[in-house]
Amino acid sequence: MEVNLVKEMARVLKILLYGPECLSSRNLLRKIYDLYREASMYSIRRFGSSISSEAVEYCSFKIGSFIFEVYVPPTSNRLRILRNNLIKKSDGIIFVIPSDEQEHEKVLSHILETRKILSKKYGPENKSLPVIFAINTEDEERVRQIVESLNLGDSIIWTFSFGDEISIREIFGKITFLVSLKVLDLKKFFIEIDRLKAESYKYLKREVEISEVREYMEELEIPMAPLPDFPELGITPVQQQKELPIYMPEVPAVSSRVKTKFIENYVVDVVLFDFDSSYGFYAKQAVFGNGKIIRFVKSPVDLAELSIIAKHSIGCLLRDGLTFIGFVPAGENKVIALETSVSHIRKMCNLVCAMRKKLRRVELDDIRDFIKKIKEIL
Repeated sequence: MEVNLVKEMARVLKILLYGPECLSSRNLLRKIYDLYREASMYSIRRFGSSISSEAVEYCSFKIGSFIFEVYVPPTSNRLRILRNNLIKKSDGIIFVIPSDEQEHEKVLSHILETRKILSKKYGPENKSLPVIFAINTEDEERVRQIVESLNLGDSIIWTFSFGDEISIREIFGKITFLVSLKVLDLKKFFIEIDRLKAESYKYLKREVEISEVREYMEELEIPMAPLPDFPELGITPVQQQKELPIYMPEVPAVSSRVKTKFIENYVVDVVLFDFDSSYGFYAKQAVFGNGKIIRFVKSPVDLAELSIIAKHSIGCLLRDGLTFIGFVPAGENKVIALETSVSHIRKMCNLVCAMRKKLRRVELDDIRDFIKKIKEIL
């Protein structure tokens, strides 16, 4: 039975196929066009440039009471303004990620650029625009590595292969469902977003595999030999080592405007490190984000290295080779760490130098003090 939407609900919805490899996005558009040719309103067209490799490719599909316009913007800097306008005006984005590690630096750069554009319109958290990260591989272990490398936690992840029609139909079905659900029922839209993010969490943790092993171990009945009675020894138990303080989540006092300013400067994460004489540096407070800094400093060795580098350098590369951390001294024993991608090292270094001048000889007791000072720079 066909459901007739009210006149106000019938509308055109724009979907963007975007990624660092324009060829992959165009191939995905052609696959979608071939699969839904009967619903297409016209063949694939171009605009924006007489050069085919630098033009925007697009086509439209009439599905139910909605018209879905699908665009593939070029990655060329010549059409950057046009590409940015398409991102701003889109109702949903499929971000196409190749499986080739050599492209990951470029991928991360485009992800930060997209987040910068969307943060101006939807805020730093961007809860209103559905973005699906489509990874061109079906190897789950490879997907886990890509998700961790590109720091795609709390994102909607979907895998596909150009030779697998079902996976391509699933991606197109998900994005059209989300953008139309946003128009029809906003509450159910947010519920579906949370459900898809939870489903994507399997690429970050091996919970299923661990639970299966645990169940298998519980089923095994291993006979245990009785232990002999040992005499009590007068040994004083070793005092338990003092645990590191729990990492504090986002500070509520930080406004969305400040977070957006950081994103506009390609800053992924900002963390305040404090020093304690009993165990050294530790992550005390964070402005926003959940980047790689916290995972990096979970190891005491890595944390010690970070504290040494922070005293003698304005920044360093993490071991993944994709992440750059800038350091701003915030007093005698405090350090502000800012995370970005390697594509924006120069901008980060300029930002760090400006912060160092502003915060010279200033002792920060709280991240809020840092925010007050940094507003003048941003």
